[in-house]
Amino acid sequence: MSIDHKKLIKAAKELNEVMGLKPAIDTKASDEKVTAGVLKAMEEISDDDEFSPATQEVLTALIEEDEPEEEEEEDEPEDEEEDEPEEEEEEEEEEADDDEDEDEDEKPAKPVKPPKPAKPPYIPKNLPEKVAVTGKLVDLKEMVTSMDEFKKLRKTLDTFSGMLGPRDLKVAMFKALGVDPPAIPGMRIPGAKRDGTMKITVLVKENPKREGTNGYKHFALYKKGMTVGEFLEAGGTTGDLDWDVRHNFIKLG
Repeated sequence: MSIDHKKLIKAAKELNEVMGLKPAIDTKASDEKVTAGVLKAMEEISDDDEFSPATQEVLTALIEEDEPEEEEEEDEPEDEEEDEPEEEEEEEEEEADDDEDEDEDEKPAKPVKPPKPAKPPYIPKNLPEKVAVTGKLVDLKEMVTSMDEFKKLRKTLDTFSGMLGPRDLKVAMFKALGVDPPAIPGMRIPGAKRDGTMKITVLVKENPKREGTNGYKHFALYKKGMTVGEFLEAGGTTGDLDWDVRHNFIKLG
């Protein structure tokens, strides 16, 4: 396996902690079993789950390793010679069925129901709602480069990448539009319903995040009596709020 054993185990432990997996990935198992557990857990990752850069690197590497195997399976040539006897048997069975059908009375064919018309695609009513319902990072970046409302974000587009790129870019786009993310339809925020006026209360005395990370910098933004809206305007994200509430670092009310 090309992924370092220690990095793989560290990533699995972080998935267990952040996602609260039940059952948790067995980090004492073989690398193959740990990899399988990580790949399965990745199917349940939400936009608001926050991981370290090292873990994101491992998840990306596992996705890249997993893709070529599927292509190789598709490219395997079929053994035409082995299929020939089966085709001959199928032709003989079809001829026998045809003979039996001639002796039976023909049954009237059942009327075929017309297919149901497809639902028209959902069309956002305004620009903030369009940002909220757009899921792919490449589509969000296209909006930034093509719309004057997001001119200020164009120089920083390269900083938005990885699994959390779409979420963080959306927050920046809402900020550029002067809109509070929790107030936009389609912007999912797990846990309790929130709005920009909710007060933030810090429950710990010291910054619990690792120094030098974005989480550390964002946690330092909390001030006494600060509201959710003020935190987001200062550069925080809804992912920060969810993480800190789940780990009892802060409470909202």
